[in-house]
Amino acid sequence: MYLRNLNVLIIEDQDLKYARIENLVGDLLRERRSLPTFERAENYERAIEKLAGTAFDVVLLDILLPIAGGDPTSAAARSILQRIDSGAIAGAPITFGITAQATLPENDRAFFESNVFNVLHFDENSTDWAQSLAARIDYILAGRCAAAGRWSTGFATELLVVTTRFEAEFAPICEAIPWFGPTFEGHPLLPDIAMKRGTIEINPTDRIVGNVLCIGEKGLAPAAALTALAVSALRPRKVVMLGVCCGLDANWPDCSLGDMVIARESDNWDAGRYETLDRESIWISEARPISARFGGTRELHQLAEQQSSNIERAMREVWRQENGARLTPKAYRGAKGRQPKVRIGQCVSGLSVVDSVDMREEVARRFGKALALDMEIHGFYQACAMNAFRQTQYAAIKGVADFGDGKKVSGAFDRIQPIIAKMSWAALYTLLGGETADGQD
Repeated sequence: MYLRNLNVLIIEDQDLKYARIENLVGDLLRERRSLPTFERAENYERAIEKLAGTAFDVVLLDILLPIAGGDPTSAAARSILQRIDSGAIAGAPITFGITAQATLPENDRAFFESNVFNVLHFDENSTDWAQSLAARIDYILAGRCAAAGRWSTGFATELLVVTTRFEAEFAPICEAIPWFGPTFEGHPLLPDIAMKRGTIEINPTDRIVGNVLCIGEKGLAPAAALTALAVSALRPRKVVMLGVCCGLDANWPDCSLGDMVIARESDNWDAGRYETLDRESIWISEARPISARFGGTRELHQLAEQQSSNIERAMREVWRQENGARLTPKAYRGAKGRQPKVRIGQCVSGLSVVDSVDMREEVARRFGKALALDMEIHGFYQACAMNAFRQTQYAAIKGVADFGDGKKVSGAFDRIQPIIAKMSWAALYTLLGGETADGQD
């Protein structure tokens, strides 16, 4: 039984030498339970062509190769290695140099010893070089397999925060986070995506590595796609969506601006079909609810309920510091302007912005237990629940910034949304600190 398949490229211009390498090294690798498949490049041009189109596990590189039909020279091998190092070719192959020369010029020896795993002296009358080569390949591949196993089962970072809009959510949340030491913009594994990362101080004795990401586009599909990509690349222990949402006061009569919704489960209010029954069109939901997974040994709602008074205290402090009451849009002052509270329950998502009383009431009718609606949480939960890295915990915490009732005034709401986004961070921060304080993880 073979443990692994190997795609091997032999870059060698001499037929007899190539045949000897393929037969001898192939037999030795098979003895070590690897199954190699060999391809050949006879010159520099053919090597570049093959490396550009195929990801090889191992490259065996003759140090002297012809270029454009000329005499063999080390310049060809040097150029191939420089291309591999620059990332201009597919994959990241394990590369060995092979030469029939007993000694190399000093400048060649220094270069190749620094740019390949090993330089081997090919000897037609000996198998020592091939034994050494097979042993080194086996050792390196075993290390790679072990590293891949650790990659697939371990965490690379403690926290990933996902937001949707840059100015209303990402920027104010990054500002509110108590970073410890330097922070960094962007991430090499997620190019062209707005991110901030660094160490976050949870309390005087606990710090975690955290990342904040901005999707930059509303909707279920962008939320699902970018969340899946980020969780796979960053492997966070916890991933949480923060920001603002629309309160469904038809189901939550005392809902007020700034109230925080911790989404115990999500659903898609827009996923279903219409059927005709007794000449009336009825809507039938086909969505599947997805529950949060957060808090280690405790469910999210249990953790949030235990910490609710602390969460509300932290939220109200942000509300006070940021003059939330004064900046509350006039339409929502009075009955909808009390001190913010925290609620745990269902949040539903859809494809459309809801800013109509009729549409809001239709959503509330379809989902009578829903506390709030947005356009991303369900896609976010789907990505987290279906991701191959199943150990990651996930949740969504969003603050009520409007009621989908046609009263949105851009200037007033532009001022209040960043404050409520900061409050969502205050809620999460309290949950993280609460876990640390009582020893749970």
